[in-house]
Amino acid sequence: MHLADALSEDAFAIWHASLAGIFDVRLAAGDARRAFHGDVISFHLGDCLASNNASVGQNLIRPPALARRAEFDPIMIQYQTSGHLRGDYGGRAVALRPGDIGFLDFARATASSEDDFSRTTLIVPRTRLPAALQGRDLHGVVLDRDEVSTRVLSRYMTALWQSASALTESQAAAAVDTALRLADVWTPHGIHPDQLDAAAVTLRQMAGAYIDAHLTDPDLTPAAIAAALQLSRSTLYRLFDAEGGVRSHIVSRRLDRCLVALVADATRQRSIGWIAFAHGFNSEAHFSRAFRRRFGISARDLRGEVPDPAAVLGRASSPSAIATLREWMTRLGVEMRAGC
Repeated sequence: MHLADALSEDAFAIWHASLAGIFDVRLAAGDARRAFHGDVISFHLGDCLASNNASVGQNLIRPPALARRAEFDPIMIQYQTSGHLRGDYGGRAVALRPGDIGFLDFARATASSEDDFSRTTLIVPRTRLPAALQGRDLHGVVLDRDEVSTRVLSRYMTALWQSASALTESQAAAAVDTALRLADVWTPHGIHPDQLDAAAVTLRQMAGAYIDAHLTDPDLTPAAIAAALQLSRSTLYRLFDAEGGVRSHIVSRRLDRCLVALVADATRQRSIGWIAFAHGFNSEAHFSRAFRRRFGISARDLRGEVPDPAAVLGRASSPSAIATLREWMTRLGVEMRAGC
């Protein structure tokens, strides 16, 4: 649902009507004079709903009468990605900052106000909650953004939403169960093997994103990654089995970045060694061997004396290596321009 006054004068009326059975939505006095916009992108995950939504500031009210008579009474886990929310959740004062995660029980009264916001949410039937969570008063509970467990859950919720369209029904169910397990307790022992296969898509995305964000760190190791994501090392290794292991994936991603850097540095301002060290390699010799194995041409030949990298490719010894390298350069050039 994408709504804006620029497209429809009834945008807020549509927004208000779509939420009428859940909240009474009101714009603040100042916001009522602004152009309204609201966006919701949701995926059904069996009996659950994963959403990403954003809108202008507003007040959301779920009065006791509505909470009592409504048949809609699941639990919502909301990861606040921007904007601040302040409210009263059944008598509990709530303040959500960007990065915090909060719980809302739709069987309870709620009143909140917030400025322009965006968040990722997961709505689940209360019967899906782990037994330990079913016994708790979750309404208005806030998980602090500075806690490692909160950061892990927020990353997982983002990855779950991003991969939702690719999940099968059984994978979706298990992925939601994993999110709820993270919301309950996240231990260094990692995810149970029975849950790993179904949760692998989102966990692999989390691990890949962490690796890409720390590629230039020479101390990026499987142990460091596992600790940062609160995964056991055996769980981490299983996620990268198909790619020859997590160390192999790290080297490959570093080589990808080095290839982009070498092609982009047309004026030869940086030495090959400097580029290798800047991207996490601690040995130029190791980098050179790995680069040739991956791309079928040495970094020195790629750079060469020819200003057009495409012309240099013609000197590669293997036709298949040429084709592969052209494909890599095209795709990685797009990534580089997009800032990936």
